[in-house]
Amino acid sequence: MTFMHVTKSRHPTSAACSRTVKARCSEMQTARSIISGGEPSALMEKEVLTLSDEERKSLLQKAGITNIAIDAAQVLAIKAGLAIPWNRMRLLRRWLKASGVALAGEERMRHISRQIVGDNLKGEMALFSFPHTSGGEELRGAPLVFIPDLIQKVVDLWHDGVIPASEVWLKIGGDKGGGSFKMNFQIANVAAPNS
Repeated sequence: MTFMHVTKSRHPTSAACSRTVKARCSEMQTARSIISGGEPSALMEKEVLTLSDEERKSLLQKAGITNIAIDAAQVLAIKAGLAIPWNRMRLLRRWLKASGVALAGEERMRHISRQIVGDNLKGEMALFSFPHTSGGEELRGAPLVFIPDLIQKVVDLWHDGVIPASEVWLKIGGDKGGGSFKMNFQIANVAAPNS
């Protein structure tokens, strides 16, 4: 059993001076440390979780923590992971903003995307054979994107020596549909293959 001196308050915290508030916070931290078995942060986290959504939102607003900001690289990873186009990303940004989550701007994301892609991807119009509506085949121009230097792209993707110098593991995939054929590759022996 632990005995602890607790100061009886004459004024509510909202009406107290900053020095009094600081003293009360220090006293609460001491009490939390004792009650939590030395883990005051874990106890505080559990206390916040016991609040209703409205109380938690109000508490965060009063504390000045109204927005959660996600940087451009993380947002780009979210976009790639969800495989959504830019216009859907804009809708997601508006929806999250209404909930207090701020995503990095599209211009910054596109800049980072260009840095990642670099000169490793090339595109051009090429002739492909498509089924004709009246039967048979017809040649039509369609965009073709390819990697001119696959070895350089693999070298760019090396993570902390995870890929042994003597081998590269590639996962190759393709998708035909919607009037086009898409082919992709993934370096499999890296620390985070899906990043």
